[in-house]
This record gives sequence, C-alpha cells and structure tokens, in this order.
Amino acid sequence: MLFGLIETGRLFWTQHSLDEVAFATVRCMSISDQCSDADAQQAFAIDRAASYGITVVAANVSPQTDTTCKTFGSSNRVLIDAKFNSVMQSLVPQFPATVEAEACFPNLG
Repeated sequence: MLFGLIETGRLFWTQHSLDEVAFATVRCMSISDQCSDADAQQAFAIDRAASYGITVVAANVSPQTDTTCKTFGSSNRVLIDAKFNSVMQSLVPQFPATVEAEACFPNLG
C-alpha cells in the first residue's frame, strides 16, 4: 500500500510538471521569438521537461498556432504526451501508462 501511495504521488507530480511544461511552451510560442517555428517549440518543450527529469520526444509535442482552444479563438495550443513507467501498471490495470497535458495562450503576434 505504501508503494501505491508513492507511485500515485509520483504520477500527480509528473502530471503537474507536464502541465507546467505545456503552459511554458505555449506562452513562449505567443510572446517570444525563441519559439518561432515547430522545431523550436518542440525543442523548448523537450528541454523544459528534461529539467524536471521527464523524457519527452518531439513526436509527442503537438504545437498548434492560431487555433480555437477551449472556446478562445486566435490562440496557440500545445498538447504533450509522456510515457509514465510504473510497477503499478502491472498491479492495477487502470493505472495510466501515459500522462497528457494541454495548454492554451492567446496569440499575441
């Protein structure tokens, strides 16, 4: 039971960290020249996730520009998926194997 609590805490921490990575990436897309194209946006997300110890690959970072996001038009949007490896997945079939994050920010450009 103790290990289940630890793994659940690790899952929540990973989800929170990935949410922050998605928000930082979409904000960079909206206000900075550092994230001017898809490759730079993916690289930013990968580096930011790595600073939290989370491995994300470019194929799992989906930036979208000038789209409707959560009913807000003319926004930027980022979707990020990351694998979550845990022993709990073999013990509890419903335990997630991936963590997903989505963030939106108004397009200021």
